[in-house]
Amino acid sequence: MRKSYILIIVLLTVIAGNLSAQFITPLEGGYLKDYFIVNYPDGDASKAAKETYCGTKTYDGHMGTDFTLRNFRQMDSGAYAIAAADGIVFKVVEDKFDRNKSSDTSLGFGNYVGIWHVINGVNYYTYYAHLRKNSVIVDSGKIVTSGQRLGLIGSSGNSTDPHLHFEVWTDTGWLDPFTGNCKTTRNRNLWNTALKYDTSLRSINQGFINKYPLLNDLRESPVKVTKYTEHSDSFISYWWQGGGIRKGDSIVIVWRTSQDSLWYNYQYVADKDYWYGYFYTYIYNPFLIRNNPPTGNWKAQFYVKGKLIDEGIFNLSRSSGVENIFKGHYLLCNKSIVVDKGIKVDCMDLAGREIPADIREINSRLEYLPRYHGFLVYRLSAGDQSYCIKVIMDE
Repeated sequence: MRKSYILIIVLLTVIAGNLSAQFITPLEGGYLKDYFIVNYPDGDASKAAKETYCGTKTYDGHMGTDFTLRNFRQMDSGAYAIAAADGIVFKVVEDKFDRNKSSDTSLGFGNYVGIWHVINGVNYYTYYAHLRKNSVIVDSGKIVTSGQRLGLIGSSGNSTDPHLHFEVWTDTGWLDPFTGNCKTTRNRNLWNTALKYDTSLRSINQGFINKYPLLNDLRESPVKVTKYTEHSDSFISYWWQGGGIRKGDSIVIVWRTSQDSLWYNYQYVADKDYWYGYFYTYIYNPFLIRNNPPTGNWKAQFYVKGKLIDEGIFNLSRSSGVENIFKGHYLLCNKSIVVDKGIKVDCMDLAGREIPADIREINSRLEYLPRYHGFLVYRLSAGDQSYCIKVIMDE
């Protein structure tokens, strides 16, 4: 349990003379490399939203700055929030769940640290929110210095992605520490060196995975899969993560075979400005579509407004050594499959939906009898290896 301290004014007097007149960026790492400013404070008093640079990098009622990490994998590797200036810690909360992926305003800051500063005779209160559970390394009542580590950045509270929400208050209300062309009464130039306002089109991450693309999976930065065979999973999904896509921008993802012929063309017109987002598409394993699809290196090309932004390569081949792991350990029957115990069987349709199956034991082996008619995929797995068998289940 953390100790509680009475803040003694003498302590503040000791450090007040050494306080810097400006804030430093409140997290470690490289700007536009390890983290990105996704939301600024909303300076518009109406229900509209506008930040100090007159742009859309905010939302209605937002009172802080969101410094967003690349993904949850980076969060897991450890990224620290640091004190923006010398001060005294007045609040620590660190017992909340820290891997939220959906917005819930009732959860508020989640885990956070509050620090009291006196700068040029003015009281400032800074908040460092959405931290990782049990990661805070400062106590209430303790003096901290500018740049001192406070805790690890997470996704606790009202948060969809790992990020640091940094908020500044005085005794009379909250402030926006940035000053752009759209100034309001809340603006104060509080930075030692303000990070530049960035609206450039920027790639953050991209790749292929062997399953249907779900947003919450992509947020984790899943393991990229670049080799596929006739016995791989049904899906080959391409995803791109980045920012700077503007409302009305045309987005095209083109899938090309190893012979450079068009396989599939996905088109979308951006419905809003995307300062941090994901775009993705998928194809079915070409062996499901044709008996002899072209093998070799295939491409997925990502275009914005007709400009090639990214090109991903994956390899499609007829067979792999994985098949040998399962050969002799399963028997394919007319309306069922029989496998050795220890092999997991998933029965799925082409869309990856689970198909119910009856299971019975036959001579120390297991028989799976799917309750289904039509195109079916048996996915055999053991450890980290898998093998897919495509069949037609007749009436």
